[in-house]
Amino acid sequence: MIFITEKILFVCKHNCFRSRIAEAYAKQYSHNVSSGGIFAPGGKLLNIQETVIKKLNLKLSEQKPISLTELYNANVVVIVANDVPISLFKDERYGKKRLISWHIPDVFVGCSEEYVEDIIFKIRKKIDKLMKA
Repeated sequence: MIFITEKILFVCKHNCFRSRIAEAYAKQYSHNVSSGGIFAPGGKLLNIQETVIKKLNLKLSEQKPISLTELYNANVVVIVANDVPISLFKDERYGKKRLISWHIPDVFVGCSEEYVEDIIFKIRKKIDKLMKA
């Protein structure tokens, strides 16, 4: 169960797409959410991602890496990506927190609009389940 006062951090590799989508949907439930990448921003949204984001009228936060302060202050860390190991966040120096891993695949060059929409739908469904639990 997620409490409204808990700080939730959504993480993926570069904070380009998956974690920012999760943050956008979670903000409908709580203002104590943020997102970041484990690496400095390096990826850029593909045209197909931008098309679907506009179609769904989503507002994404700025792309950024996670800070140690943000990581330490989070009560819950949700790894949205399928290519980020949960073990990176088990260090007790980051404080005790609930760790969740969703294993959402990334969007790739040449994928269809339906594929991008499916990724977004999976993230939204997991957000709804997480925030309503």
